[in-house]
Amino acid sequence: MTVEDFFTPLNQATLQANDKDLGSGGVMILPDSAGSATDLISSCSRVSWERSFLVNRDNMGGFDSATDHVVQEQVKAINGAWSSPAFFGHHSIT
Repeated sequence: MTVEDFFTPLNQATLQANDKDLGSGGVMILPDSAGSATDLISSCSRVSWERSFLVNRDNMGGFDSATDHVVQEQVKAINGAWSSPAFFGHHSIT
């Protein structure tokens, strides 16, 4: 197996140093029925606020220290996220 593409948040060094990386949230490939013209992947991180990312699975963006190449980012004020994303009734839930 070879890596075809990847996504890394721009603040990955800080997340790694503080053990606040993306590993706790899981990843979900959204079905085409989600209604987007872009093929999407959803994931979230475990920081003092939840950062939920929608990433184009055909062009995930790699790593760029200036910006995150994502379709959408959502930030919610919570105390960490230890969850798995879900999809039901045309809605993505993290």
